[in-house]
Amino acid sequence: VELWNVSNDSNETHSDNISLGTLSDDIVSYKDNISHARLTLTTTPVLIDECRGKFFVRYVGLSSVGNNEITLPVDTTLSPFTHFFVYTASSLVEQTTPAKHLVFDIDASVSKVSYRGLDLDLGDLGGLVHWEPPDSTLHLKSYVVYLARNAFGAFRSKVGLDVVVGTNVGQVPADTPRSLFTHFVVYTRSELVEQTTPSAIGFLDITSSVSNVSFIDFDLDLGQLGGSIKWNAPQDT
Repeated sequence: VELWNVSNDSNETHSDNISLGTLSDDIVSYKDNISHARLTLTTTPVLIDECRGKFFVRYVGLSSVGNNEITLPVDTTLSPFTHFFVYTASSLVEQTTPAKHLVFDIDASVSKVSYRGLDLDLGDLGGLVHWEPPDSTLHLKSYVVYLARNAFGAFRSKVGLDVVVGTNVGQVPADTPRSLFTHFVVYTRSELVEQTTPSAIGFLDITSSVSNVSFIDFDLDLGQLGGSIKWNAPQDT
Protein backbone atom coordinates (compact mmCIF):
# COMPACT_ATOMS: atom_id res chain seq x y z
CA VAL A 1 0.00 0.00 0.00
CA GLU A 2 1.36 3.43 -0.98
CA LEU A 3 0.69 6.09 1.63
CA TRP A 4 1.94 9.65 1.46
CA ASN A 5 0.08 11.38 4.29
CA VAL A 6 0.46 9.48 7.53
CA SER A 7 0.02 12.45 9.89
CA ASN A 8 -3.57 13.49 10.35
CA ASP A 9 -5.44 14.49 13.51
CA SER A 10 -8.79 15.30 11.91
CA ASN A 11 -11.90 13.54 13.21
CA GLU A 12 -13.82 14.01 9.96
CA THR A 13 -14.58 10.69 8.30
CA HIS A 14 -15.99 9.50 4.99
CA SER A 15 -17.37 6.16 3.96
CA ASP A 16 -18.85 5.39 0.56
CA ASN A 17 -19.07 2.93 -2.29
CA ILE A 18 -17.47 4.33 -5.42
CA SER A 19 -18.78 2.95 -8.68
CA LEU A 20 -16.14 3.35 -11.33
CA GLY A 21 -18.74 3.50 -14.07
CA THR A 22 -20.23 6.68 -12.59
CA LEU A 23 -16.95 8.57 -12.36
CA SER A 24 -16.25 8.83 -16.07
CA ASP A 25 -17.58 7.30 -19.26
CA ASP A 26 -14.01 7.18 -20.54
CA ILE A 27 -13.07 4.61 -17.93
CA VAL A 28 -14.59 1.77 -19.91
CA SER A 29 -13.12 2.83 -23.27
CA TYR A 30 -10.86 0.21 -24.83
CA LYS A 31 -12.07 -2.22 -22.22
CA ASP A 32 -10.46 -5.23 -23.87
CA ASN A 33 -7.01 -3.80 -23.17
CA ILE A 34 -7.63 -2.92 -19.52
CA SER A 35 -6.43 -5.30 -16.82
CA HIS A 36 -7.40 -3.38 -13.67
CA ALA A 37 -8.32 0.00 -12.17
CA ARG A 38 -6.63 1.79 -9.27
CA LEU A 39 -8.35 4.18 -6.83
CA THR A 40 -6.42 7.00 -5.13
CA LEU A 41 -7.31 9.77 -2.68
CA THR A 42 -5.67 13.14 -3.35
CA THR A 43 -5.81 16.75 -2.19
CA THR A 44 -6.05 18.29 -5.66
CA PRO A 45 -7.80 17.52 -8.97
CA VAL A 46 -4.56 17.88 -10.99
CA LEU A 47 -2.65 14.94 -12.45
CA ILE A 48 -1.11 12.44 -10.05
CA ASP A 49 2.42 12.94 -11.40
CA GLU A 50 2.13 16.63 -10.59
CA CYS A 51 0.97 15.83 -7.05
CA ARG A 52 3.88 13.69 -5.90
CA GLY A 53 6.24 15.61 -3.68
CA LYS A 54 3.85 18.57 -3.45
CA PHE A 55 0.40 17.29 -2.51
CA PHE A 56 -0.88 14.48 -0.30
CA VAL A 57 -1.69 11.25 -2.16
CA ARG A 58 -2.92 7.97 -0.76
CA TYR A 59 -3.40 4.66 -2.54
CA VAL A 60 -6.83 3.19 -1.73
CA GLY A 61 -7.35 -0.01 -3.65
CA LEU A 62 -7.21 -2.08 -6.83
CA SER A 63 -10.11 -3.52 -8.81
CA SER A 64 -10.04 -6.02 -11.63
CA VAL A 65 -12.00 -5.58 -14.86
CA GLY A 66 -15.64 -6.53 -14.36
CA ASN A 67 -15.67 -5.32 -10.77
CA ASN A 68 -16.48 -1.62 -11.01
CA GLU A 69 -16.56 -0.87 -7.30
CA ILE A 70 -14.17 -0.42 -4.38
CA THR A 71 -15.53 -0.13 -0.83
CA LEU A 72 -13.73 2.16 1.60
CA PRO A 73 -13.49 0.86 5.18
CA VAL A 74 -15.75 2.65 7.64
CA ASP A 75 -14.20 5.60 9.52
CA THR A 76 -11.68 6.26 6.74
CA THR A 77 -10.19 9.67 7.54
CA LEU A 78 -10.96 12.21 4.82
CA SER A 79 -8.83 15.23 5.71
CA PRO A 80 -6.74 16.55 4.00
CA PHE A 81 -8.00 14.79 0.87
CA THR A 82 -10.54 16.29 -1.52
CA HIS A 83 -10.75 14.00 -4.59
CA PHE A 84 -10.78 10.40 -5.77
CA PHE A 85 -8.63 9.53 -8.80
CA VAL A 86 -9.32 6.34 -10.74
CA TYR A 87 -6.70 5.02 -13.17
CA THR A 88 -7.10 2.21 -15.67
CA ALA A 89 -4.11 0.04 -16.51
CA SER A 90 -3.18 -2.50 -19.13
CA SER A 91 -0.70 -5.31 -18.72
CA LEU A 92 1.94 -2.85 -19.93
CA VAL A 93 1.30 0.50 -18.27
CA GLU A 94 -1.08 2.62 -16.16
CA GLN A 95 -2.82 5.53 -17.85
CA THR A 96 -1.49 9.05 -17.31
CA THR A 97 -4.76 10.98 -16.99
CA PRO A 98 -7.26 9.51 -14.48
CA ALA A 99 -10.96 10.05 -13.98
CA LYS A 100 -11.53 12.24 -10.93
CA HIS A 101 -14.36 12.69 -8.45
CA LEU A 102 -14.81 15.43 -5.84
CA VAL A 103 -15.54 13.85 -2.44
CA PHE A 104 -18.76 14.93 -0.73
CA ASP A 105 -18.63 14.10 2.98
CA ILE A 106 -22.13 13.60 4.41
CA ASP A 107 -22.98 14.65 7.96
CA ALA A 108 -26.29 13.14 9.13
CA SER A 109 -26.66 13.89 12.84
CA VAL A 110 -29.89 14.57 14.69
CA SER A 111 -30.35 17.81 16.66
CA LYS A 112 -32.41 19.24 19.54
CA VAL A 113 -32.50 16.00 21.52
CA SER A 114 -34.90 16.14 24.50
CA TYR A 115 -36.16 13.71 27.13
CA ARG A 116 -39.57 13.69 28.79
CA GLY A 117 -39.43 11.52 31.90
CA LEU A 118 -42.65 9.78 32.88
CA ASP A 119 -41.34 7.23 35.40
CA LEU A 120 -41.75 8.79 38.85
CA ASP A 121 -39.58 6.32 40.81
CA LEU A 122 -36.14 7.41 41.95
CA GLY A 123 -33.47 5.31 40.23
CA ASP A 124 -35.77 4.32 37.35
CA LEU A 125 -36.22 5.93 33.93
CA GLY A 126 -39.09 5.81 31.49
CA GLY A 127 -40.59 8.15 28.92
CA LEU A 128 -39.84 9.59 25.51
CA VAL A 129 -36.67 10.80 23.77
CA HIS A 130 -37.38 13.30 20.97
CA TRP A 131 -35.08 14.76 18.30
CA GLU A 132 -35.03 16.74 15.06
CA PRO A 133 -33.93 14.72 11.98
CA PRO A 134 -30.92 15.66 9.83
CA ASP A 135 -31.42 17.99 6.87
CA SER A 136 -31.07 14.98 4.58
CA THR A 137 -32.21 11.45 5.45
CA LEU A 138 -31.41 10.03 2.00
CA HIS A 139 -28.86 7.46 3.20
CA LEU A 140 -30.33 6.80 6.65
CA LYS A 141 -31.76 3.44 7.64
CA SER A 142 -32.68 4.06 11.30
CA TYR A 143 -31.96 5.90 14.55
CA VAL A 144 -30.54 4.18 17.64
CA VAL A 145 -31.04 5.43 21.21
CA TYR A 146 -28.61 4.57 24.03
CA LEU A 147 -28.07 5.38 27.67
CA ALA A 148 -24.47 6.52 28.22
CA ARG A 149 -22.17 7.88 30.91
CA ASN A 150 -21.30 11.02 28.93
CA ALA A 151 -22.33 12.95 25.82
CA PHE A 152 -19.90 10.98 23.65
CA GLY A 153 -21.53 7.60 24.26
CA ALA A 154 -19.14 6.09 26.82
CA PHE A 155 -20.24 2.70 28.21
CA ARG A 156 -23.47 2.99 26.27
CA SER A 157 -26.40 0.59 26.58
CA LYS A 158 -29.07 0.36 23.91
CA VAL A 159 -32.61 1.44 24.79
CA GLY A 160 -35.45 -0.30 22.98
CA LEU A 161 -35.47 -1.12 19.27
CA ASP A 162 -34.06 0.83 16.33
CA VAL A 163 -36.31 3.72 15.33
CA VAL A 164 -37.28 3.87 11.66
CA VAL A 165 -36.59 7.02 9.66
CA GLY A 166 -39.62 9.30 9.75
CA THR A 167 -40.28 8.58 13.43
CA ASN A 168 -38.36 11.12 15.51
CA VAL A 169 -39.10 9.74 18.96
CA GLY A 170 -37.79 6.75 20.90
CA GLN A 171 -39.54 5.07 23.81
CA VAL A 172 -37.75 4.39 27.09
CA PRO A 173 -39.52 1.48 28.84
CA ALA A 174 -40.83 2.11 32.35
CA ASP A 175 -38.60 0.93 35.21
CA THR A 176 -35.42 1.20 33.10
CA PRO A 177 -32.59 1.29 35.69
CA ARG A 178 -30.66 4.54 35.66
CA SER A 179 -27.52 2.91 37.07
CA LEU A 180 -24.51 5.22 36.41
CA PHE A 181 -25.89 6.70 33.20
CA THR A 182 -26.16 10.47 32.79
CA HIS A 183 -27.14 10.98 29.13
CA PHE A 184 -29.33 9.75 26.33
CA VAL A 185 -27.39 9.63 23.05
CA VAL A 186 -28.92 9.24 19.59
CA TYR A 187 -26.97 7.77 16.65
CA THR A 188 -27.95 7.66 13.00
CA ARG A 189 -27.38 4.43 11.06
CA SER A 190 -26.96 3.78 7.34
CA GLU A 191 -26.98 0.45 5.50
CA LEU A 192 -23.22 0.32 6.07
CA VAL A 193 -22.50 1.52 9.60
CA GLU A 194 -23.62 3.45 12.67
CA GLN A 195 -22.20 6.96 12.98
CA THR A 196 -19.26 7.55 15.33
CA THR A 197 -20.30 10.75 17.09
CA PRO A 198 -23.84 10.94 18.54
CA SER A 199 -26.13 13.78 19.59
CA ALA A 200 -26.89 13.81 23.31
CA ILE A 201 -29.05 15.14 26.13
CA GLY A 202 -28.23 14.99 29.85
CA PHE A 203 -30.97 14.19 32.33
CA LEU A 204 -31.81 14.37 36.03
CA ASP A 205 -33.59 11.47 37.71
CA ILE A 206 -36.26 12.84 40.04
CA THR A 207 -38.93 11.29 42.20
CA SER A 208 -42.50 12.54 42.44
CA SER A 209 -44.18 11.25 45.60
CA VAL A 210 -46.92 12.60 47.84
CA SER A 211 -46.13 13.31 51.48
CA ASN A 212 -47.79 13.66 54.89
CA VAL A 213 -50.41 10.95 54.31
CA SER A 214 -53.12 10.89 57.01
CA PHE A 215 -56.39 9.01 57.66
CA ILE A 216 -59.13 9.54 60.24
CA ASP A 217 -61.54 6.64 60.70
CA PHE A 218 -65.15 7.74 61.24
CA ASP A 219 -66.63 4.24 60.99
CA LEU A 220 -67.19 3.02 64.54
CA ASP A 221 -67.64 -0.68 63.73
CA LEU A 222 -64.78 -3.06 64.41
CA GLY A 223 -63.27 -4.40 61.19
CA GLN A 224 -64.72 -1.64 59.04
CA LEU A 225 -63.28 1.65 57.84
CA GLY A 226 -64.76 4.90 56.63
CA GLY A 227 -63.37 8.40 56.38
CA SER A 228 -60.95 10.63 54.47
CA ILE A 229 -57.39 9.95 53.37
CA LYS A 230 -55.38 13.14 52.87
CA TRP A 231 -51.88 13.96 51.59
CA ASN A 232 -49.68 16.75 50.30
CA ALA A 233 -49.13 16.84 46.55
CA PRO A 234 -45.60 16.55 45.05
CA GLN A 235 -43.79 19.85 44.52
CA ASP A 236 -43.41 19.30 40.74
CA THR A 237 -47.08 18.83 39.90
